[in-house]
Amino acid sequence: MLSKVISASVTGIDASIVQVEVDLSNGIPSFTMTGYLGARVREAGERVRTAVKNTGYPIPSSRIVVNVSPASIRKSGTMLDLPIAVGILSDLKIMEETKLSDTMIIGELSLDGSINPISGILPMVCEAKEKGIKRCILPEQNRKEAMLIPEVEIIGVSTLSDVIQVFQTGSNITLSCAEEIYAEEKRENDMMDFSDVNGQYAAKRAILIAACGRHNILLSGPPGSGKTLLSSRIPTILPEMNQEELIEVSKIYSVAGLLDIRKDCIRKRPFRAPHHTISQSALMGGGIYPIPGEITLAHHGVLFLDELTKFRAGVLECLRQPIEEKKVSIIRNSGICRFPADFMLVAAMNPCKCGFYPDRNLCTCSAMDIARHLGKLSKPFMDRFDMAVHVEKPRYEELSESKELKMELNSEEMKKIVKNTVKVQEERYKGLSIRYNSELNTAQIKKFCRLDEKGNRLMKQAYEQNDLSARGYGKILKVARTIADMEQSEEIGIHHLSEAICFRSLNMEEQNMTEYRRNENG
Repeated sequence: MLSKVISASVTGIDASIVQVEVDLSNGIPSFTMTGYLGARVREAGERVRTAVKNTGYPIPSSRIVVNVSPASIRKSGTMLDLPIAVGILSDLKIMEETKLSDTMIIGELSLDGSINPISGILPMVCEAKEKGIKRCILPEQNRKEAMLIPEVEIIGVSTLSDVIQVFQTGSNITLSCAEEIYAEEKRENDMMDFSDVNGQYAAKRAILIAACGRHNILLSGPPGSGKTLLSSRIPTILPEMNQEELIEVSKIYSVAGLLDIRKDCIRKRPFRAPHHTISQSALMGGGIYPIPGEITLAHHGVLFLDELTKFRAGVLECLRQPIEEKKVSIIRNSGICRFPADFMLVAAMNPCKCGFYPDRNLCTCSAMDIARHLGKLSKPFMDRFDMAVHVEKPRYEELSESKELKMELNSEEMKKIVKNTVKVQEERYKGLSIRYNSELNTAQIKKFCRLDEKGNRLMKQAYEQNDLSARGYGKILKVARTIADMEQSEEIGIHHLSEAICFRSLNMEEQNMTEYRRNENG
């Protein structure tokens, strides 16, 4: 007797529908599995046999053959335990095979017949919806996650007996729909706010511009000046994710097995701050069965690299291509996994080893020490930043000023500016594959970032004096376009361009160091 059960397998963050075929026949008792299977799938045999027996349905001595098709897709993980068990029970006439035709079944079995949660539920349910499958039976602990996808019936089950009950009586154990998720009350915002940061007006202005156009930004300054404090509050001014972005980010965290611990902030844009000792594989993604790295976990959010100069050079250089292409490809024997990596890069660093350069009254570093410190960052990598700002040590008056007397923009007010500016960009780029000014390509820069005669003269002067690259030239124009959009200006004015040039001070430390050497030798 042959039975067929619909299930799914995940590769990267994408899922594929697979068919589990189970055949019980007379012969020497055995359990054979075929279909390009990973080691964890092949382990399912004894696990399934024992779970079915402990549920009260002993399997007669027979030859069991399980095939998972198509054979061109490598299957890994433990999500095929439950469909294999259902296929066996169907062969034993415990449930009707006709009821399996429009139902996707996924889940991991314990030896006692209980069903354990698995990673990657969301992409599987998304794929089921795309293929027209109307019902999914999955672990109860994954039910809420799966309910993010509308138009698919989600049945959560806790044991193999629950599955049998669903098919025998037609009753649903826990049936719900996506509206239950969306009816939940909005959770309280985090206590973090930009009004907590005293002073730092130039840095706040730069961060506001960066958030409006989603530009990569570098903060440089002495220790304790507030670089990390400023960076950690960037998510509080970013616009909310739309439905497409929410599901895409949720799929990534589902595959990574991190969705449960992040369910309270699933609607918020990710903020990832890996330690400077992180490996290349952990940052980019990888493993025998590739899983998302930090740059993918920061998709549609912020990747914050604190203590930038302490990261290994090879790790930072790997970021150059994903920053431009917004994705990362990982090649393994089983195929190529492509992970999205569309993030806003924010970095913080000290200008020298002691952190006080260029203040020679406090800095104890020699010219060679400073050169060695800054030499850890290559110019091609630094060129990926759209903006850079020097964060000065706040004055005493700024720290001691009472909250009542502060004239600070808080996160709510800054967020309104960001939303209005993003709306301007969305209207301009409607019908194009971009949403933010930072995504403009060369042809689009020429079309949307035109300068008048005065602007062209200023840009030529900045290009020649600062020894800009072609990429740096384009990034200044993109930032100027964002500043103009913040003022609802159709044209890029001379003051917009001047401010953008001021925030392109990526070589400030090198210039100061050259001047210091000149004075030292003179």
